[in-house]
Amino acid sequence: MQDQIVAVHQSIVASGSTDETVIELWAATKESLLTRSDYTRIAGEFMVFVKKPMNQISLNDLIAYRESIRRYKDGTQKRLISTIKSLL
Repeated sequence: MQDQIVAVHQSIVASGSTDETVIELWAATKESLLTRSDYTRIAGEFMVFVKKPMNQISLNDLIAYRESIRRYKDGTQKRLISTIKSLL
């Protein structure tokens, strides 16, 4: 199942779909409505933070994001990072 999701994700990105479409399709793979909503919100906040298209996001952007969320409790930081890693 995970391989199928990765293949679909790569196909969507390769086809030139917008980041918003990629995020919506990625979130739709989650069973829980609450999870889909949370993942969409987190991804949107991340995209606002990096201020660039997904295909231009670098490791430095992820490191900067991680530093920007240090004010949150450890569990929240891990959830945010895990969500973004799942997207990318």
